[in-house]
Amino acid sequence: MKWGVVLAGAADFAKPADKLSLNTNMALMATGSIWTRWCFVIKPKNYLYVFPPFLFMQILSVYAVLQRCLRNLQDVY
Repeated sequence: MKWGVVLAGAADFAKPADKLSLNTNMALMATGSIWTRWCFVIKPKNYLYVFPPFLFMQILSVYAVLQRCLRNLQDVY
């Protein structure tokens, strides 16, 4: 289930930057950040099963947000 969200985020690479949802990707970035941090706090540690999908979700959403912001800057200048 978690990997499905990651794969959906990876599918956004095929979309043009102006079609990416900034709000959705910022929510995914926050969710990935919170749950990645939580993986290190909870006991027992869940490095193998919980950490990787949330880390990849965070990385993909950071990339999408940066791509969208750079596109918005190009439109301004």
